[in-house]
Amino acid sequence: MPFDLLTLFEETEAALIRWDEGDERAAEAFAKRIFSLRPAYVSGTGYRLYREDAVTRYAQWILNMNRELGIVPCIEALYQFSGLLWSSDTPALTEEQVDMVFQMADQVFYYTQKVSPAQPIEVLLFDAQHESLNGETTVVFTPDGIQGCICMYRMREKSLSPIPILLHELGHLIHIRETGGMDQIPSSFRTYLRRLGIEPDALTILQLQDVFADTFMLAVMSRYPELEPPMPGLSEHALNASYEYMSTLLDGMTSFDRLLDETAIK
Repeated sequence: MPFDLLTLFEETEAALIRWDEGDERAAEAFAKRIFSLRPAYVSGTGYRLYREDAVTRYAQWILNMNRELGIVPCIEALYQFSGLLWSSDTPALTEEQVDMVFQMADQVFYYTQKVSPAQPIEVLLFDAQHESLNGETTVVFTPDGIQGCICMYRMREKSLSPIPILLHELGHLIHIRETGGMDQIPSSFRTYLRRLGIEPDALTILQLQDVFADTFMLAVMSRYPELEPPMPGLSEHALNASYEYMSTLLDGMTSFDRLLDETAIK
């Protein structure tokens, strides 16, 4: 039986209660149980797709990424996460759509070869709607590149297609991969925005990152006119500009090894 959201809620709640009562082994027992699970996935070109076991894999990610914080804060985060999702009948990303999106990104930009050539990107499909998100992206940095994890939830609006959302999340991996940080964007993107008449200094870094991710999404979709971008009324010039910028950026993407060397020097 899959480790689902209800199980996550109940087990994290129980572990936290026992820890509050003085049983410090409860948190360790929960983490040990999570790491003993072997979540099933489907392999595709450049990605691994988790569906029935998405909750299990998410819990493993959180526990792995935040070890330095301690087990208890990780369990608290998972407990809070489980309360942010609920059942819904809004659109959900399908296995076929995941494969189609990766094929499109690779056909247009050789995406996986440039962004994550050594590590497959993990895509977690949650059969639930998130309180405030359609999708989210995180990474860990490894000696041979980034390892990305994209969580996809049921859409918060019935009229919204999951395809541009997944493309948007793939866009986030590009600026993380290129800058080597979670809180930056390529300097060339500020120049690109100014050429479009947008002042980047008026935007927060989170807003800039979302605009960057949207730029990638539009760049890919501009090569597939049968797909309708979620922003209606975009000019042909804007679509072509997004494609040209992303083409230039990805063509000149710095190797990860060189990026690590430059970071170490600084």
